[in-house]
Amino acid sequence: MIDKITIFVPHILMALAIWKLLHRADLDDDPALPNERKPLMGQRRPAPPRSSGRTDA
Repeated sequence: MIDKITIFVPHILMALAIWKLLHRADLDDDPALPNERKPLMGQRRPAPPRSSGRTDA
């Protein structure tokens, strides 16, 4: 009985650790690769100038 516990407990703990590592958000972010994401401020284009709708003719 003790032999089975000493086999299963470490394997279960390793499986839990792998499970948690696989679900990390930063798993696919490699700092050595070029950044494909654009910065937040660089995504917007400047807005066209607004007209007031008035004509002074």
